[in-house]
Formats: sequence, structure tokens, C-alpha cells
Amino acid sequence: MSRRQQLFLFVLGLTTMSICITSFVLVIDTVRHLTAASPVVVAQTRSEESDMTSQPAWISPTPTATNTPSPTPTYTLVPTWTPEATATFTPAPTPTDTPPPPTPTPRPRPKKPPATPTPTDTPVPHYKFTGNVVSFDTGTLQMTRITGMIWKIIDINTNQFDGEPNYQMKLVDPNGEVHLSDVSGLGGADSTCPKCGDNRRMNCKIEFTPYVPGEYRVTLIQAWDGGQASNEVKFTMAASPPQYVHIDFFPNQQ
Repeated sequence: MSRRQQLFLFVLGLTTMSICITSFVLVIDTVRHLTAASPVVVAQTRSEESDMTSQPAWISPTPTATNTPSPTPTYTLVPTWTPEATATFTPAPTPTDTPPPPTPTPRPRPKKPPATPTPTDTPVPHYKFTGNVVSFDTGTLQMTRITGMIWKIIDINTNQFDGEPNYQMKLVDPNGEVHLSDVSGLGGADSTCPKCGDNRRMNCKIEFTPYVPGEYRVTLIQAWDGGQASNEVKFTMAASPPQYVHIDFFPNQQ
């Protein structure tokens, strides 16, 4: 409630009290005047003609006025207006400026040393043949056997191939010993039997006793000068079951 509304209610209460007091005084004054006046009934003279006698007039007795007190008005007190407490405005304290914290000085990052140039991979020499290894679990513990076929393309359109002569397989066994195959010739022969599942066409082979499991490395070399004619192929012969391996050397297409 605003201060103006509070003042209006206070004046309205004082006005109401003044009106009530004035009304009460007027009522009391009226009652006092009515009580002081006594009602009189005027005697009536009644003259009656008689023949020879005159009678005195009859005066009615004066009635006693009954004083009926006026009802006393009940005074209803108007509640005293108590002004509400006005909130005291307490100004907020002015904040004291706090100096900002010092900005941390960034530590210099160590400079990375210049990257060492990656050596370029040594290009693989382009050989005339590429070896492809096929292994079978049909070997024997009495012999280590690797067969090979050096292919020659006669007519690729008609799928005509033949054996390429004058090449040898150079094999390094798990013990580091070197074995050379016989020199390849024209044509080829079956590595096992014509209808066996492990049969391959071959024109050179390596056989030695006993069976030696482990990792092997084979390259094809030229029989006339020992020059390398294929990439090196690696394979592993299992200890059990014993295996036999066949390698096809296909000519690279120029």
C-alpha cells in the first residue's frame, strides 16, 4: 500500500468519527427537549341549556405523560489507523574495485626439431618372373620336396603356355643351407599323379632328406650366370602334418 492510500484512509476514518459524534449529540439534545415539555389537555367547557339551572363546567384530568426513553445508539468504534512501517532504504555498499589478477606469462614452447626426412623406399627391382606358392599336407617325413614350374607364354589369347628352359630355383632352408634345383626344360611333367588333388605341372624340383619343417626362402635364378630372375618368396613347412610345396613362376607382363 502506498503512502498516499494510507493518508486517504486516515482522513476518511477521522471524518467518520466526527459524523458519528455529531449525530450522537443531536439525538441527546432532542430527547432532553421532549422530556421537559408537559402535555396539557385543554378543558372543554360544555354548556348545556337547562331550563332554570346553570351547572359548572367539567375539566378532564390531565394525563401523565409517559416518558419513553429513546434508544441509546450503540457506538461502534472505528479502528484506529496505524500507519505501516516505512522501509528504510539502506544503500548498498559501493564495491571496491579489486585489481585483476596478474596475467600469467605463457611459457615458451620448445621448438620441435626439424623432421628427419624419411628415406625413400628402395624400389623393388623389376624381375622377369613372379613366384606364387601353393602348399599341400601330403608330404613325407622321409623327404623335403619343393617342385617348380617356370612358365612361358606362347599365345595368351588362345591360352597356350609352355615350360621356360634354363632356370633354377635357389632355396635356403631353416638351417641356412642353400639348395639348387635341376635346370628347367621345355614342357613339363606331373608333380605327383595326373588325378591327385596335389598334382601340379612342373619342370624343376628340389628334394633332400630328411623332412625339415620351418621357414624357407626361394628365388629363381638364370642357369647360365646365376642372375636373379624373380622376387624372393617365403613359406613355412609345418611340422605336422608334413607338407610338400609347389611354386609357379609366371612371367611379368611388360
